[in-house]
Amino acid sequence: MTPMPYITNRYPLRKAHADDAAYDLHNTGKITTIPPHHTTKIPTGIHAAIPQGHVGIIKDRSSIGAKGLAVRGGVIDPGYTGEIIVLIQNNSPRSQVIQPGDRVAQLLVIPTSPVTPVEVKVLQDTQRGDGGFGSTGA
Repeated sequence: MTPMPYITNRYPLRKAHADDAAYDLHNTGKITTIPPHHTTKIPTGIHAAIPQGHVGIIKDRSSIGAKGLAVRGGVIDPGYTGEIIVLIQNNSPRSQVIQPGDRVAQLLVIPTSPVTPVEVKVLQDTQRGDGGFGSTGA
């Protein structure tokens, strides 16, 4: 297992269950009311040194989505050591309240593979081609 040093001003990086994929991120700020269709920055108090060869991805928690909220942005590169801030957008028709200590997002840390972009004139044909956005019948 690769170590990931971090600093916290309140809540430690923990998983709710040993086999969970991501670490919970908490609101370390004040009570925050997010008006309908607005986006707000939520502090987590976490500064992490994402290991080289990895990326941190901030993802929604299902409980946040159930309230009509969505986490925006969310890629943390290995060189960034500032506080992890979660952007939360309120897509619901009414104001939503985030309490201090609420778990607002999850931090998923996954390995990356180095690639070298190579510009070409034509891409190789594949079975899927350029089909997207429901092209598989879903």
